[in-house]
Amino acid sequence: MHERALWHYAVSERLVRADVKDEEVRAITRKLDPSLPSYAVAIGIGLLWPKVAVGIYLAIALWILVPFRAIGRWIRRKRERGE
Repeated sequence: MHERALWHYAVSERLVRADVKDEEVRAITRKLDPSLPSYAVAIGIGLLWPKVAVGIYLAIALWILVPFRAIGRWIRRKRERGE
C-alpha cells in the first residue's frame, strides 16, 4: 500500500533519475494509483471471504509487477513485421 505514497513522494521531490522519461514516470504513476483503493476493497472482502481476498491481492501484485504495456507494444511490433 505504501508504494503509491512513496512513489508520489519520490516524483514530487525529484528523486527519480533524470534520464527517466516523463512518459515512463506517468506510466508508473498510472499503474500505482488504483492500488490503494484496490487494497481497501480486498481488505473489506477479506472480512467475509478470505480466499477471495488472497486472489485479489495476487491480482494487484501482478498488475503492479507485470509490464503489460511493454508486452502489448512488443506483440504489436511483431504483428506489424509479420513474424
